[in-house]
Amino acid sequence: MNFKERMAKIEEFRVLADKGDAYAARMVAGLSLLDDYETVLRYANMAVELSGGTEHEALNILGCCYEYGSGCEKDLKKAFDYYLKASELGNDESQFKLGSMYLIGDVVPKDPDKAEEWLSKSAAAGNKMGEEYLAYVKMAKEGSVSHLNMMRAEDGERKPFITMAFSNGEKLNIWTEREYFGVLDEMIKAAKEDTSVKNLYKVKDFAIMGMHVYYERRDIYNNELIYDSVKPFASDPDCDDFGLLLRDWAIENSYGILRCAAKEKEGLNNILECVSLTERLYLFNPNMSLRGELIKQYRQAAAVFESFGDKGNAKKHSDLADKLEIYNG
Repeated sequence: MNFKERMAKIEEFRVLADKGDAYAARMVAGLSLLDDYETVLRYANMAVELSGGTEHEALNILGCCYEYGSGCEKDLKKAFDYYLKASELGNDESQFKLGSMYLIGDVVPKDPDKAEEWLSKSAAAGNKMGEEYLAYVKMAKEGSVSHLNMMRAEDGERKPFITMAFSNGEKLNIWTEREYFGVLDEMIKAAKEDTSVKNLYKVKDFAIMGMHVYYERRDIYNNELIYDSVKPFASDPDCDDFGLLLRDWAIENSYGILRCAAKEKEGLNNILECVSLTERLYLFNPNMSLRGELIKQYRQAAAVFESFGDKGNAKKHSDLADKLEIYNG
């Protein structure tokens, strides 16, 4: 889900929440976690109230807010209380948090037995962090590690979502995803009204920096959203290099993300998206390396279709690979 889709979902759920829907209120809180803690706190509390205290996801969200001081004063005792309530309702994330608090011992007295109890419940529900911490507790009890001692991580300064340093020396800190897309929209508007090199390159720098942030997060959806937002400039004859740079950057990064996802999951949709992006990149830059990658992608897609019994698509992708190999020879 990209930023604009997330904003649309928030508004959709907000309407239902304001009519008294506890689940919708929790969804508003969860979807707002990236950039609007005032909304998070308001709707998480609303969800708990509307549900009669049974909305465990909202309780867990409130625990996180008070643990890290997100949108409120940091209060570890309140965080513990919210985690306890959510844990008793079966929330595996809160069960992990509760177990870790019993390991650290800075909110409640250190108690490895209680830590193991809650971490076991978290791990049984499939929580990966619960599994890791539980293994640590068990190793300590068995003597595999010399001591059982955990410290709460030191709080660091809040880091901007993105920091821009423009060629004219101007610096700009952007703190949230919402703010980033707001500024990008304003830059695009200014560049459309005044197509000077200064405005065009501010858009280019800001867009590429944003795509880089989302690439690091392996978020293809917002990466592509940024590219689509600035794509109209790619056809401007006064900034061909700008358009080519943005286009290639978006395709290469999206291709890299999808290639990893396809390799890890062998997911058909990921593989087909990979094929599509590789085809596009190859058309823009038809070198031998990309041709070889595209042949591999065609072969992989053909094998997956074959495993599904879809002989038509299997043959289609196999034939495409054969043609490229012949051309390659």
